Amino acid sequence: MKNLASILCVLLCISCFSSKKYELEDQQYHCMKEDYQSKENLNLDELILAFENKLIEQGFLEDHSSASLLKCLQSMAKEDGKPISISPALSKSMLVSQGYAQICIMDIQDSSLIANSRIAEVQKGIQNVFAEIETTGDINPQYIGEGLVKVFKQEDFDHPLYRLTAFLVVGFLAEFENQNRASLGRTNQMTPASISEEWQMRVLINKQNKIFVNDEEISFDDFTVKVDQLFARSRTESKQSKRIKDKGDYALGRAFISLANEKDTDYDFYLKAYKQLQSSYAKILNMVALEVFNQPFDQLNKDQQKSIKGLQPWMVSESEPVNH
Repeated sequence: MKNLASILCVLLCISCFSSKKYELEDQQYHCMKEDYQSKENLNLDELILAFENKLIEQGFLEDHSSASLLKCLQSMAKEDGKPISISPALSKSMLVSQGYAQICIMDIQDSSLIANSRIAEVQKGIQNVFAEIETTGDINPQYIGEGLVKVFKQEDFDHPLYRLTAFLVVGFLAEFENQNRASLGRTNQMTPASISEEWQMRVLINKQNKIFVNDEEISFDDFTVKVDQLFARSRTESKQSKRIKDKGDYALGRAFISLANEKDTDYDFYLKAYKQLQSSYAKILNMVALEVFNQPFDQLNKDQQKSIKGLQPWMVSESEPVNH
């Protein structure tokens, strides 16, 4: 985990080393664009546009403006941010582009222009964002989003180099989320054996936008109720407990949800169901936070929030689309 964070931090900082205001950025980006075209036979401008269009298509960006891109980073900083879905090929192409940044930076690395440049400010900000990850090895998209919102100014995204940098973050987090889901899926194939069957739920969404829970078709409203009840029952009927420092022992909730969909399922409907799971989970976290600390979850500090999530872990396994 630490290695992944370290690599991303280095790549981001390299990509930031590039009008008079953006003289270094112009030099860096022009060099990268030429090398990328020559070696990969791909246009860097077109790559950025393709990535941007993908984010617009999925609702992460409203349009091509710099304001929209800043808003995208702000949405990453939210606990209930929706999942990112970027193709591995597009993410890989974005990552490959950073290899040329290392070559291009050689010519300006010793320039006195760097010390007082916007590039230096961004580099320092990014290093600070990832300093905690280097220490803990914990890649948290929310914390990364919060940090980057403080690093970048809206006007930065008028320059393609900084847009590329931001998209690299989004692509990295998408790839990390894909790996995490795959890992979670493999782990959860074994996990249910240690969890009471009554606290497990199998959810299938078909291409007609119908929801099946444990093979029974139900309405979306009933789905919401069942998920809320599952999280609650996994705590009230739990025979296990976990100690919270200076607070005592509390019930350990262990609801397990397996989420699957048929191929050609409407993405917006699938997302609606996924966000309902997140909403129900946020609701139970808030209830536990009030029980333990007598405060809403969003008013707790990071350590307190971590302890609450330890009492009610997020165990939702997403499967690959299936044919039915």
